[in-house]
Amino acid sequence: GTSPLALLNADTSPVRSVMLSLTTRILLTACAGSPAVALGDPLVGPPARVPASGWAQALSAGLGLEYDGGAEFNVGIELTPAGEKHSDEIIALVYQTIALIRDGGIEDWLYREQQNVAAQRFRFREIPEPISEASHLAGNLHDYPAAEAIRGDYLMEQFEPQRIAALLAQLTPQNMQVTLTS
Repeated sequence: GTSPLALLNADTSPVRSVMLSLTTRILLTACAGSPAVALGDPLVGPPARVPASGWAQALSAGLGLEYDGGAEFNVGIELTPAGEKHSDEIIALVYQTIALIRDGGIEDWLYREQQNVAAQRFRFREIPEPISEASHLAGNLHDYPAAEAIRGDYLMEQFEPQRIAALLAQLTPQNMQVTLTS
């Protein structure tokens, strides 16, 4: 027979990824128009050039670790075997995309589209086990007013281009920690 532990490791394909953790001095939650949410989709959406290179299988971007006085903005890239050899070029492409967004800004229509998606994600979210939900809501009470604790993670009520621009200004190589997994 096969041991239960062997089943956990059945997938032996290597994990290949690049994670950029960008330290900011901006609190990215506790507001109804989080710049991290507003920036995440455009960064991995149509302007993103990394998938077109054939070096990446998946992209993600958004809020990372929060701390007193700021937060991390993370960009995760799941690499193809070819992409594993091009991590420096991939990082350069991420910064080119950030520059494009910085120069063009986030338009109000795109924010409204993200707002609608967030509302749908909240409306149709899976309800977790009560103990998990209670723990999550207790944490949200640190970030949102009590009346918004349940839907706080999905709030996008205010388009704040100045906060988005402030976040973009801090997404620089000097504020970056890179984790390469292969």
